[in-house]
Amino acid sequence: MSWRDRLLPASYRNVPFYMESSNQTFGRRVEIKTYAASDEADVLDFGRAPDTFSIEAYVIANAENNFDHFAGRNALMEAINTTILHGTLVHPYYGIMEVAVGPDLPSVTEDSKEGGVSRFSITFTRVTTAQQKKKVTVTSKNIVGGNSIKNIPRDTASGIKLVSDKIAIANADAQDSFSERFNSSRPYIDKAGDYIKDTIKYIQRNLYRLKDAVSSMITETNETIYSILIGIDSVIDAPCNLFTSIQESCNGFLTACGIGKNGTFGGVAGVCSQVVRGAVEEFNGENVPDILGRSTIDACLDVVDLIDVSSTEFIPNSQINNFLAIKDTYKYNLISAAINICMRTKFISKEALLEYAKKIADYIDAFILLLGAETDLSEFEYITGEFIDNTLLITALMDLKGYFVQVSNSIAATTASIETITNTFEITNTLLLSYNKYEDLDRENEILAMNSVIRHPGFISGGETLKVLNE
Repeated sequence: MSWRDRLLPASYRNVPFYMESSNQTFGRRVEIKTYAASDEADVLDFGRAPDTFSIEAYVIANAENNFDHFAGRNALMEAINTTILHGTLVHPYYGIMEVAVGPDLPSVTEDSKEGGVSRFSITFTRVTTAQQKKKVTVTSKNIVGGNSIKNIPRDTASGIKLVSDKIAIANADAQDSFSERFNSSRPYIDKAGDYIKDTIKYIQRNLYRLKDAVSSMITETNETIYSILIGIDSVIDAPCNLFTSIQESCNGFLTACGIGKNGTFGGVAGVCSQVVRGAVEEFNGENVPDILGRSTIDACLDVVDLIDVSSTEFIPNSQINNFLAIKDTYKYNLISAAINICMRTKFISKEALLEYAKKIADYIDAFILLLGAETDLSEFEYITGEFIDNTLLITALMDLKGYFVQVSNSIAATTASIETITNTFEITNTLLLSYNKYEDLDRENEILAMNSVIRHPGFISGGETLKVLNE
């Protein structure tokens, strides 16, 4: 691998650009004091100077900005002009860092002799740990939609792996963020255990409501979750282990879909013999059936909604921050589970996939705004007596959402779309319609699932408008 292969694609606040050159200044701030009529001098050390990076960058027309370099230029200018004090810079040579723009004002140059390119001169100053503790306001305007990410795979398997890798990174950030926020001293946790147990019980109830789930897998999953529930008191004062217990209870939804555990769906089991007859398909977590996938995503987000309305009114002020940390941890893991399931569901149509991807993206946006509010609102700092810093998790979620949206769009591009047809026969049935449309009798259930107007598969009246897939 050459040194060029190791360079990262440059971006600021997830807005890409090309870097032509970079100059870094660093060192310590010193002042030399000299004295009249003396050959001696004193050197005063005022600490380390902040690292600054003077970057010569450019934006050109390419596929990322629909070959409109003005759109790319405006996006970078908007990222620089935001009211938030600092953002994430991906420096090709120095990696990912939090920076602020300045102290020098940035500039952009355009030349009529060199069309289709905007050249920027930008100075970034690395943000120190102390500066990162300053409050950050997150608004809907700076939540990334993923339209600027490069090299999104076109095949489903590679796209799933890419999103899974981003989830793994976000998992680590979420766990570290939780461990930093959660105060495990006994006076701060006496009510936390009951709240966690109640949420786990709600997850169990939702598992039993899943549609088209394999009953044996649901039973086994709930047994595992029950063992987590009865063990909560033993990990309540160990933040890392507590995070893992919360995460594993949320991952019950993944197990129900066969993610990490194989299962089967379809067919009808004989009452006595239990022999399964009819079309049976195995699923291994990479091809979750449409109805099961959608039902499980809805169940995950239903628990998120429950957490939103659960009150902290009767929680002592000293425990507010711990409860917020627990609620945020549940939300993150449930949304993460929904993303995992959405990526692996065999949606019946392109429209269904995009509908659920948008629904999850909206939940991510709302969660990021909440995390930003917790970081920014002074009353939280006043109530708890400590600062809530969600910057690490916010950054990870923005990155994860960007890749999730783009990969979903990439998969949708190869998924069949819905079209409408009119039954031209006086009377027909779903089996005949399946054969006439696709020459495939096994797609009868697909037609039934898409058309609630069909009261009975053996009777479709003439002139009925129906939804079918275009392939």
